[in-house]
Amino acid sequence: MMTAIPMLTAKILRTHKDPEAGASVESRIRPIFMSTLTTILGMLPLVFRPGPGSELYQGLGAVIVGGLLVSTIFTLILTPVLFTFGFRFMELWHGLLIRLHILVPESEGEAPGRPRRLD
Repeated sequence: MMTAIPMLTAKILRTHKDPEAGASVESRIRPIFMSTLTTILGMLPLVFRPGPGSELYQGLGAVIVGGLLVSTIFTLILTPVLFTFGFRFMELWHGLLIRLHILVPESEGEAPGRPRRLD
């Protein structure tokens, strides 16, 4: 089961003419979640189990669990947001260059790609 953020990333990549990248997000998200989840769950006994000599391991386990949680959350939230802002900026910049007659817009019959530059 996929969450909304990876699905949004896949949709953004697909709408911007990169279907392979969108499909890779959908196919790679489950192994990423599974490996992160098993590592975090495996470290939780080190963090919460009291006992003699566990002072060292509690700190180490807390740092690893916290780092994995923060990096996973940042990756799942920050990446789609940056994709969205980047694509919107590219579209605005592209529209501005066309309005300033620096670029020629793509015609309907041409293959998608970069617009031609006026010389």
